Amino acid sequence: MTVVVFILTGVLLVVIQTVADLVYPLELYNPDLYYLLIAFLAFRLDLFRSLLIVFPISWTLDIVSGIFLGFYPVLCFGGYFFLKIAADRLPVKTSYYHIPFVALSYVLVSLLLYLVISFFSPESLADGSWKKLAVRAVLILVLAPPFFRLFERIYSAVTERNRHHHGRLFTLKRGNRYR
Repeated sequence: MTVVVFILTGVLLVVIQTVADLVYPLELYNPDLYYLLIAFLAFRLDLFRSLLIVFPISWTLDIVSGIFLGFYPVLCFGGYFFLKIAADRLPVKTSYYHIPFVALSYVLVSLLLYLVISFFSPESLADGSWKKLAVRAVLILVLAPPFFRLFERIYSAVTERNRHHHGRLFTLKRGNRYR
């Protein structure tokens, strides 16, 4: 159930981001909200469930707004593995201490992809991409705490529901109900 809920959350974030990219003034100030979900997954969920969530999100991004085939999956998986390794190596396990790593990983993975794209297709790169990358990294840094709280509430609501119902549609009351 957790995987389905977070896939739907990720698709909703992709839709919000895609619609906001169409509005001209918001294009520069449109943070990559899906990356916040990927960061949360790297810090909170196990590897298997996280990859089950990251794959459809990156695939959807690649289909909806990808310029180069495979750009978004590399960005998503690269960021996920960078954050997962950093989260496992850090002595502090609180997600608020991980927030600077979210922006740092976004910048590093984006720079790596920029270098790869500039090597294979230099004419397709935009001139204002450095400013755009810096603005988006700062927006990710600012928006990470409220989105992490939102994702934590979603996660706790889904796990609480699963703990009480154990996947059953109908629950039977046990014991003597006349007592």
